[in-house]
Amino acid sequence: MSEVSVEQRLKELLLKLLEGSVNSDQLAYDTPLINGGLSIDSMVQLRLLNSMEEEFDIEVDDDDVEESVFQNLTTLANYVRSKL
Repeated sequence: MSEVSVEQRLKELLLKLLEGSVNSDQLAYDTPLINGGLSIDSMVQLRLLNSMEEEFDIEVDDDDVEESVFQNLTTLANYVRSKL
């Protein structure tokens, strides 16, 4: 892993996917992604999963894709780390 944390890389991916509708200051590592907070939809979730697979060279299992993984950037980062 590079010096940039997994959380920071995920934040950058998500900000890119949200195309300016959210700025960096609005997205903390503990900001809820689904319920409350950003309330990202299933299309953004799918695009984020695809981006995660490319960025981190991991394979996301369909069985792993649960709401608990998408709670916030920290839970996503923990998932990524478990796949590295």
